[in-house]
Amino acid sequence: MIMIGSIDPVSVTKLESAILAVNHFFRMQEDFVQKRHGISSLEMDILQLVCRKGPLKMKEIAAHYQLKLSTLTSVVDKAETHGILRRSTSKEDRRVVLVEAEEAGRIIFADYLSHIQSVLDKFLHKIPNEQKDHLFRGFGTFLSAYDF
Repeated sequence: MIMIGSIDPVSVTKLESAILAVNHFFRMQEDFVQKRHGISSLEMDILQLVCRKGPLKMKEIAAHYQLKLSTLTSVVDKAETHGILRRSTSKEDRRVVLVEAEEAGRIIFADYLSHIQSVLDKFLHKIPNEQKDHLFRGFGTFLSAYDF
């Protein structure tokens, strides 16, 4: 078997499969909440980002999602129409446009977190505590090796 560095290709494939499955799980949960509230996937992503980090510059959001500013502007326009996000001018620099969650957006985000908590509770109850500890340590180690 050919080794890639010190990691064999089978381990890389298993890790990739696990990451894709976890990503799919969270996307399914987001889809459920999006459909319930009638918002797009990108609106949901941006809403989550600003709810977690607070008001962000349009340029920061565009860079985070690797979007053109014109594309982001269209998405934020639609989200403002839905009453979930709002833009404002920075008090420090009037050239800077900030995006933050409206109350309706925070309610949708809270609904998403509640839904995720409910689903994860059911999932985690099926896993023995010792395996949960391994799972959490493994994720922690993996995430600490990657600079977010």
